[in-house]
Amino acid sequence: MKVKAPFLQVLKAHRGNIIMGIHSNGTTSNNGIPLRSVYMDHAATTGVLPEIVEAILPYYTEKYGNPSSVHAWGRAAHQGMEGARRQVASVLACRPREVVFTSGGTESDNLAMKGVAWAYRRGQNPNKKPEVGPGHIIISSIEHHAIIHSAEE
Repeated sequence: MKVKAPFLQVLKAHRGNIIMGIHSNGTTSNNGIPLRSVYMDHAATTGVLPEIVEAILPYYTEKYGNPSSVHAWGRAAHQGMEGARRQVASVLACRPREVVFTSGGTESDNLAMKGVAWAYRRGQNPNKKPEVGPGHIIISSIEHHAIIHSAEE
């Protein structure tokens, strides 16, 4: 069976499971993963524990409403999100309102950088007085682009 992407042809075993991919350069893989490889980019993304998949699966298949909506699907999603927030807060020994879920790393980097900068600017850091002019954020040249762009703003 050919997939729309021209670089990969997928062969299916009985029951429709992908068993091997044949790439344009002639290499093969099982389920899209090269036969001999080690994933070294866990800072960017990583696998999810089966227990986590089991816990969140209903929110991908049955309770996927907008948690900000007032309809039943939204309320179910909201209850699930707030339950997860309480669990995370319990593990981190903080208040649930201190737990913020983001869509990924870039959004998290932006929130952290700008949050700290705004808190310092407003004098919300007990070790620093509020400043009138711009403060200083020092970053290295090898920072992730999300950190660099947030600092530039």
